[in-house]
Amino acid sequence: MVTQRKGRYVATGVTAKRKARTEKANLTNILRAKEAALAAREVAVAAREAAVSEAEEAAN
Repeated sequence: MVTQRKGRYVATGVTAKRKARTEKANLTNILRAKEAALAAREVAVAAREAAVSEAEEAAN
C-alpha cells in the first residue's frame, strides 16, 4: 500500500515473516494509489449527488 508520510510517498507492506516493511514508493505505485483515491472520491461524490436528488424528489 502506498501512503504519504512527511510529504513523501512510501510503500508499506508485510514480509513473508509478517514484519512491516517500508520502502520508497516507485512511481507506478504512487500513480496507482492516486488513481484509486480519485476513483473512491468520484464514487463518494456520485453517491452524495444521488442522495440529494432523491431527497429533493421526496420533498416535492
